[in-house]
Amino acid sequence: MKKLLLLSALLIFTCSSDDDNSNTDACPAQDALLEQFEAAAVAFADSPSSTTCPAYISSLELFIQCGEGFTPSELEQFEQIVDTIDCSIY
Repeated sequence: MKKLLLLSALLIFTCSSDDDNSNTDACPAQDALLEQFEAAAVAFADSPSSTTCPAYISSLELFIQCGEGFTPSELEQFEQIVDTIDCSIY
């Protein structure tokens, strides 16, 4: 189930990515943001732990804040994933 959530988020992000640079203030470049998110998602999916879980949540929260080209519905899906994952169980 967790891997499905992670892969869903990754798929949504990859399919919705946009080259518009409207969020440049405190956000990494979109390529760097995607790389960070992918690395955290894969690490958490491969080895859920008290280290990889918060890293994944942090990368997803940054992604919600800085990702470009997403609909409100897609952002809500990302927020639901953040709300669903309980890092205290690791």
